[in-house]
Amino acid sequence: MAGVSLVMGIAGILTSFLAIGAIPSFLGIILSLGSKGKSRKKKAGLVTSLIGLVLSVLFIFIYVRAVKNPGADGIFSRLSKGSKGSGNIQGTEGYEIPEEFRAGEGSFYSLPEESGRGTLDPAEVFTEEMFDPSNMPHRDGSASLSDRDFDEVNPSPEIKPSDPGGEEGLYVCRVEAGEGLAPFLKSYYEKYFATADEVHAIINSSDDTTTRVYCDGGFLVAEVFPGAAGGAADVGRIFSGIPTESYRVFLDNGDVSAF
Repeated sequence: MAGVSLVMGIAGILTSFLAIGAIPSFLGIILSLGSKGKSRKKKAGLVTSLIGLVLSVLFIFIYVRAVKNPGADGIFSRLSKGSKGSGNIQGTEGYEIPEEFRAGEGSFYSLPEESGRGTLDPAEVFTEEMFDPSNMPHRDGSASLSDRDFDEVNPSPEIKPSDPGGEEGLYVCRVEAGEGLAPFLKSYYEKYFATADEVHAIINSSDDTTTRVYCDGGFLVAEVFPGAAGGAADVGRIFSGIPTESYRVFLDNGDVSAF
């Protein structure tokens, strides 16, 4: 019986963290006390069983405390965090969701009772600051920016539709832009394009060029042709040639990149 009590004591120690170690430990104590004589195995069985019982009780106490008080420190409390209603995110070592982001109507993170899953309110997540052009990262290879107001070139440009027989949807504008049109095209598009289907011929008398501008999804296409057109018919003739320069102006942040 002394040998069996020793085995039970060792088993109790090894299983104490599972909280069931108290069972073999308790049996080991009974067997040790019930065995005859004063052998070393009897003493060893009694000691190991007592150690297993104490450890088992200690682990049970820690586990119960962690479950009842999720805010307590320790590994068991961290494992218990993240359960429903605790207000914590599992795996972040006690990180707490700020009060303004807790469950509630219109909150960033809400927990509908019927689903038990978190939902995001886009009105709260996506803010105007996120779409501010100044916050947009610039693309690799961008040569410059189209970030200046077209009013610097001409505060009240005269934009005329093409003459009868000219290209449908074509509008003609005359300017004098000694610095070129690229820095101003994003502003021009936002102010003077009525629809994204229009095509504008911007005649720049400063450098004797005519630039065809049209929208292609998320960017403008600018094709620069030599020669300042005299009218809509002349624009058609110039556009039949080969552009000397072509570039894109991205509408999200004004990046200018050559084709």
